[in-house]
Amino acid sequence: MVNYRLISLALTLSKELKHEILKPLKMMAIFVPTLATLSPYIVTAYALSYPIKSETLNILSISAQWLGLASTAILFAFYAYEAYRAYTDVVHRRHVYYTAAAVASVLLGLLFIHSLAYVSTGNTAVLATAALGDGVSNEVKCQQPALIVHYSKGGETAWRCPTGIMLMSSSSHPFVPWPDYQDGKSAALTTVMDVLTGTAVPLVKEKS
Repeated sequence: MVNYRLISLALTLSKELKHEILKPLKMMAIFVPTLATLSPYIVTAYALSYPIKSETLNILSISAQWLGLASTAILFAFYAYEAYRAYTDVVHRRHVYYTAAAVASVLLGLLFIHSLAYVSTGNTAVLATAALGDGVSNEVKCQQPALIVHYSKGGETAWRCPTGIMLMSSSSHPFVPWPDYQDGKSAALTTVMDVLTGTAVPLVKEKS
């Protein structure tokens, strides 16, 4: 004779055991990618605390931004899935919170995309504002020690000056989060870059 009561108890225990196993895994799925989105801050803090070669810092700076972008994609997938599951849960109805977290992950990912699109091109360089001179300073309003430029030989050079923090500023791939910067274009800056192309810091080396 089948003991349905015993089977029901076994199924209940199995379900509870599964929940207890998945609970820490779910926490890790949130904690690790969230921590990875802070990688630009972590690299900045590490570079300020310990001596590090410029080549290594350059690799870490660009890798930190790609890691941040990948982490936001993981977080979006996780929260979107949880929002879908919670939508059918008539008891807790937590889909609103998961949906908000998924949207926040997308917005954070767009910040990394915006930065990577600017610092990963071959005509981009980090330039000390002291090298601008009085004539260029009238066009390029930047109070920071350095700014990022998109050199356009024969045209107007685009520039981006942080108004707040510039993470990993000693590297060739700094992270300036949108919209915490001023930007513009300047033909006078192109003239300066024509002279300083041999001394400006390239973000991406041209292939020979």
